[in-house]
Amino acid sequence: MSLLDKIKKHRVDLQERQQEENERKDPTSFKSGSVIIADKLPEGMEIWRPGIGEHYFDVLPWVASDKHPYEAEEAYCWCIVLMVYRDVGVMRDQFVAPYLMYDEPDPIAEYIASHNLSKAEFKKRVAKKRCFYQVWVHDTPEEEKKGVQLWEVAHWFMYDQLKELSVIPKDGGHVTYMDWTKKDGKQIYQKIKSEGTFEGEDGTKVDSIQYLAPKFLDRKADIPDSILNQIIQLETVIHCKPTYDEIHKAFYGKEKTGDAPDAPAARSDLPKSDDDDIPSSMETHKECPSDHSFGIDIDAFPADCNNCSAWDDCSDEKDRLAEGKSEPDPPKEEPKEEPEKTTGGRLKLRGRLGKRD
Repeated sequence: MSLLDKIKKHRVDLQERQQEENERKDPTSFKSGSVIIADKLPEGMEIWRPGIGEHYFDVLPWVASDKHPYEAEEAYCWCIVLMVYRDVGVMRDQFVAPYLMYDEPDPIAEYIASHNLSKAEFKKRVAKKRCFYQVWVHDTPEEEKKGVQLWEVAHWFMYDQLKELSVIPKDGGHVTYMDWTKKDGKQIYQKIKSEGTFEGEDGTKVDSIQYLAPKFLDRKADIPDSILNQIIQLETVIHCKPTYDEIHKAFYGKEKTGDAPDAPAARSDLPKSDDDDIPSSMETHKECPSDHSFGIDIDAFPADCNNCSAWDDCSDEKDRLAEGKSEPDPPKEEPKEEPEKTTGGRLKLRGRLGKRD
């Protein structure tokens, strides 16, 4: 059968195929390598990316499924905290860190433990703590109509501040801000302000922004059932448990040969990789790929900064500027042979993530 004959034969499927295409989620809206599984999100659910201005939103609760990475099934949840490897390999994939989350074999943890990495390289490779919320945003009537949105944010931006804010200092107890009722729940107010402008590398004026501490506001009404019915079990749309092999393939750009080890080994137990095993993503950045001010504008533009491959180098540059250094630290020299220490590798100092406080 010719191609033309096939086209004519399958013409009857056009309506159905067009409907499928229209309903297909655009993976580029999640940027490359997100741990969020775009195809599993409910129709119409969006990612919230707050900008400069005042923001009003509710954090929404759900009941954990058996897929939750650390909570018991049917536990009451309002946030998932995950250790995430970011910008893995040439495709800038993201993976939940098996070693830190589950004490399971992890090729990136093995790589970190088996190599004498510089501070910059270590920060580039190590997993970052990320928080995932379901929120109902009240900034504008149009934003409210979007209903439940998914918010991914750095741990120190919001989780720590809400944890501190929710503690009742004198009488004890906690403010249950995630409760959906007017009586017990709270709306959250957060302001993101401009700290002025500076000249970007291309000569244009760019805003420098700051996240202010959040505040609790009294709700005017219970969160309606029309919104509560949109809540999902958030862990079911996140790739919480990647396999050893898929991380290895993304990190090294090739399949692993041989069996995976039973557990991540200490620095002294793992052989050095050959030069051709060193990931191509270990490059060091010296300028912002989004044309913001390198080392100054870090996290000022969430849409660009959240998944930026230069984030760690930008953070190092910010530290260097704060210390008043005119030049970066020189490369770290290879250490001389010393008797093996019993403390093992760097990762042995870092315990896995347990239950939330």
